[in-house]
Amino acid sequence: MHRIMLVEQSFSYAYPIASDNCTSRTNSISGYSYLGTLNGHTYYYSNSSVNVTTATQNSLNVGGHLVAINTQSENDWINARVGEVWIGYNDAASEGDFVWVTGESNGYENWNSGEPNNSG
Repeated sequence: MHRIMLVEQSFSYAYPIASDNCTSRTNSISGYSYLGTLNGHTYYYSNSSVNVTTATQNSLNVGGHLVAINTQSENDWINARVGEVWIGYNDAASEGDFVWVTGESNGYENWNSGEPNNSG
């Protein structure tokens, strides 16, 4: 399973987008920077800022999805390359019931103190 990470522009913050193209044979996707691979997953980071709906669609358009972080080491690897980003974990379907966009088990969580809080 390959992953994509996309981030949302929220309030006055301009968050860049990151993505992963599972079908790409090169390390190049127009408008994205190659971040590297980890455990068979390839990651890209975009120079564009969009809302979460557009970010989700953009990830699908390049053959991937928002990132699903399953381990502390994956979280650390991503954070070392791009810092704080929006990921594919939400409770849009049922308030308080968080799920990964991939349908993967939500066995790993790493909330900051006071999160989640719906403040953007």
